[in-house]
Amino acid sequence: MNNANKWLPKYKIDPILPVVITFLGVTVTSLVIGMLLFPVFTKVCVAELLYSLAKLGYFGIMILCFGLMLEAYNLYEHHRKHVIVLVAITILMSIVGIWLIRLVSTGYSC
Repeated sequence: MNNANKWLPKYKIDPILPVVITFLGVTVTSLVIGMLLFPVFTKVCVAELLYSLAKLGYFGIMILCFGLMLEAYNLYEHHRKHVIVLVAITILMSIVGIWLIRLVSTGYSC
């Protein structure tokens, strides 16, 4: 085993990949939630913007969940009990995030 492969887990997924994917998902989701709140607080009627932002938010949550599931896949070898907690939190977080985005994007009418 050479030094380059020293940090790779058994399943050969680079440990930084899930972190980068999760960061991108969090960034997109945070941006969407911030942009969803802007029309609500300023009382601007932009229904099309809210619906398109909701679609972008769903995509951000999908990226975030994919990154967390890759992390769970990497951790499975050494931390099997913690993987169950990570998967459960990911599922709960995605349900709450989708519910929040859906509630804000459809709740504000012109």
